[in-house]
Amino acid sequence: MKKYASLIVIVSLAVAALSYLILPMIGHEVVEKSKSPTKIEPYDIVYGNSNAPVTIIEFASLTCSHCGNFYNNSLPEIKSNLIDSGEAKLVMKLVAFDKVAFSGMEAAFCLDTRNARSSFVDDIYKNQHRLVNHTTPETFLYQIANRYANPKSRSCFENKDSEDQAFKATKESVENFDIKGTPTFFVYKTNNPDKIIKFVGNQDIDKFNQVIHELNTRD
Repeated sequence: MKKYASLIVIVSLAVAALSYLILPMIGHEVVEKSKSPTKIEPYDIVYGNSNAPVTIIEFASLTCSHCGNFYNNSLPEIKSNLIDSGEAKLVMKLVAFDKVAFSGMEAAFCLDTRNARSSFVDDIYKNQHRLVNHTTPETFLYQIANRYANPKSRSCFENKDSEDQAFKATKESVENFDIKGTPTFFVYKTNNPDKIIKFVGNQDIDKFNQVIHELNTRD
């Protein structure tokens, strides 16, 4: 996995900031549009109406326990109250800070529909404890991915066709958007992405309501 070996160098500075992964952060900051990921990529996973007035971007790793906690315990209420109501959409962007997470990105990017990627991510987070404690985690990971794969996807798995894409996505996340840990969120008005709020860590719906209220009351 040559690309992953190169990635180790790129994320070395991010690893120095692993406090992001240990404790959720309560505060938030307003960031410049140039340092924010407002572009939705074809391989991103989107929950909700694409025309929702508020966009929530989440950078997530498949092996990150805080990401799994957010997905399994916080996201259902956010979906019910903000996403299903049409007030917001959530865009999940995968990143990797370890070899297993990188393999997970490769597998997800090989799946050629958003529904397949969404189902794969759902399965991974619901079985995350088995993945991270498995004696051969990458084998377990691809067993899950194969549930949602077609012949084209399986060929992609075998040939590592998505390796460059996964490498590029993580490299850009670290270098362009200062992603030092996961989950990291960016929230902005879909039609006015000049005002963007960033915060880090597993947060509940109260945090998102607070941030959305702040966006709506800004001049």
